[in-house]
Amino acid sequence: MELFRKTLVHFFDWLSHEFPERLSILRLDTRKWYAKTQEGGWFGKIDKDKAKQLLADLADKVYEAVRTFGKDKQIAAAEPYQLVARLFTEHCKVKKDTGNNDDGDSGAGSTGDDSPEKLEVRKAPESPGSSLQSPYDPDAGCGYKVPGYLVHVTETCNNESAEIITDYDVTPAGETDRGKDAGVIDRLIKSGVQPNVLYEDGGYPTAQSLIDATGKGTRLITPMSNGRLPEGTIGRDQFQFDESGMRCLKCPCGHAPIRHGLRTTGKNLPPTMHAYFDGAACRACALRPKCIVRKPNNSKKGSFHLEIGAHLIARDTNLTEQTDDRWWDGYKIRSGVEATMSELKRGHGMGKLRVRRMPRVRLAVSLKIMACNVKRWLRAADNAGGTAGVPCCNTAALIFACQALLRHSKLFECLIWLTRVSLVA
Repeated sequence: MELFRKTLVHFFDWLSHEFPERLSILRLDTRKWYAKTQEGGWFGKIDKDKAKQLLADLADKVYEAVRTFGKDKQIAAAEPYQLVARLFTEHCKVKKDTGNNDDGDSGAGSTGDDSPEKLEVRKAPESPGSSLQSPYDPDAGCGYKVPGYLVHVTETCNNESAEIITDYDVTPAGETDRGKDAGVIDRLIKSGVQPNVLYEDGGYPTAQSLIDATGKGTRLITPMSNGRLPEGTIGRDQFQFDESGMRCLKCPCGHAPIRHGLRTTGKNLPPTMHAYFDGAACRACALRPKCIVRKPNNSKKGSFHLEIGAHLIARDTNLTEQTDDRWWDGYKIRSGVEATMSELKRGHGMGKLRVRRMPRVRLAVSLKIMACNVKRWLRAADNAGGTAGVPCCNTAALIFACQALLRHSKLFECLIWLTRVSLVA
């Protein structure tokens, strides 16, 4: 209800300022409702039944605004109206009674035919994470039930002195992390700091990203999201494939497939390449209980089959490596970046920014990360007895000034100051 109310009031405020004469087009009850919101206050604590009624009434006003101004080019081109239209598309649907109980959605700004219409509020938007969270910050998404943004951070590790943040990215909360490591590696290459090994959280990699990263010269060490393979499982990494990875040569027992062919593995999925093995040989094989090959639909006859592909081979190889405790011992170093995230949130206020919209959020994040790097460099210089022309006795004062600038100065003034400090370094 609050989202509907704020979005409507935001639009009507803009309309009353830019085109005050257009307000008269709206229904009388809608104009009275808007006038009442201008008096201050809307409603207090209400029960569930009244909440449903109020939400339905707000949805009706949103639909009225969409129908009334959808074909007005001046208004439809403005962001306040586009937010109302977006709200309607994401949270509402119009059911048309055509006599056969078929449901249909009406597009923004269109009333369709003369069939009776029934407006409904969706129980949940189709994409909750990327749906509109606030008319005052439409770029924000929703993750972990909290609207806002996500910051992805990459830093060095295993250095004797200070670690340096080498890359960051800002995305709306609610966006998936899957596959974002490709952009990280590309930016690191462009910056001239490409790592040989990149440790990352299990939410980032895909089977294909393991191959793509290796092709760029970086090895990804990361757990796959589907966890470890059961102990003793024979994965694709133990089969023999040709150079393309698209044709299987032998299984771990030395049996060659009888043929290759395309097969659909799931509903609405494109067919993929499969290697087919002789069913009699697989049924008599001692390794069958632990082998990854799939049995035919009729378990008593038919060929066993194995879905193949370079990305699947890379995934199974990764999963096999994770069955060794030594792999996890080496992966423990990734947890060090959690301390950096805590430092940025608690020491630099990144957990709750004072700005809205993606450009301002990105600028604020970049300044805080620059400040964090400068602070680390100053501490390293202090521990080394003062280097690069920076007197070690002023380290604490410079760190305090850096933090104070981020909290009280204008962002561009802070950027200029930090740039000068970086040039000195």
